[in-house]
Amino acid sequence: MKKTVLLIGGAGAIGMFAAEELVKRGFKVDIITLDDLENTEDITYIKCKAGEQEYRRILSEKRYGAIVDFLGYSRENCPKYLELFCENTEQYIYLSSYRVYADEEHPITEKAPKLIDVYKDDAKMMEINTYPILKSQCENIIRASKYSNKITVVRPVIEFYRNRLSFITTQFHTLVGRAREGKKILVPEIARNVIAGYSFSGNVGKLLAHLVLNEKAYGEDFTLGTDENLTWGQIGEYLEEFLGCEFCWIDTESYLKYGVINSEGERYVLFNDRGIDRDVDISKVLSVTGLSRDDLMDTRSAIKQEVENLPEDIYAFDKGLIENNLKVSATSDEYLKMIGE
Repeated sequence: MKKTVLLIGGAGAIGMFAAEELVKRGFKVDIITLDDLENTEDITYIKCKAGEQEYRRILSEKRYGAIVDFLGYSRENCPKYLELFCENTEQYIYLSSYRVYADEEHPITEKAPKLIDVYKDDAKMMEINTYPILKSQCENIIRASKYSNKITVVRPVIEFYRNRLSFITTQFHTLVGRAREGKKILVPEIARNVIAGYSFSGNVGKLLAHLVLNEKAYGEDFTLGTDENLTWGQIGEYLEEFLGCEFCWIDTESYLKYGVINSEGERYVLFNDRGIDRDVDISKVLSVTGLSRDDLMDTRSAIKQEVENLPEDIYAFDKGLIENNLKVSATSDEYLKMIGE
């Protein structure tokens, strides 16, 4: 009988590709989602809101071989859900983030220093790095728990897919919208020669799927992505080639004033992530899964593929972004006019 894997919040790009790969490997897949999606022979969608009561109901009805958790929890709630999931499966896979790594060791391996350790005595840095610090706190809870040996922690890099095709801090809607209008896109020069942690969602999903019920993965941590070590500038050239866009590389302060909505939030992301080298080493996950770099799609080919399959309506998934993008477009046009572009 086929074992079933439960993906919690797994209807996104990584989950979609992971589910497809799991089916190829002979598993059935259940996916908890908020969306109305059509079941297939081997993939079943369970529509419900995330919450302890719903999870207990679902877990009481079926024993899952593995649970892959795409959601985030506070450090207060993490122990509760950790116990619930680990008591009802053979393997629990927790999605963390490559952003937990500090800018201290290159290339970045799973043993590289984390922000939470490097800045533990710096209250300001701990406060502004909310997301990676929270992920690290949950990781620490996991590794200190009695369930540690049945838990796999994965740290995906930035992943892109057709309706998630971002660039540095420029989001999909602005990137594609301005490209289709034939308008230049403002991007920060500070990131041009920085190595990006950036990979096709299909690569991340495939690597993840091959860690499921893989005994070598139990109790281990893995970075998921590719190690092409491309700079943002090189990736930008691929986008210009296939998307037909044109980037205008400008100084940081001008970018924060004219190229974004939330300048303080963008400043943080630039200086604490996109503006530092993310040259990840994926040799550990390749060794454990038995996959090779040839099994992963290179970034140039993936960008070409995803651009060819872009949705016609770029706001189909979030109409609320229309107003924000109009503001960004207006200030971008203002800057370009000011410099005579």
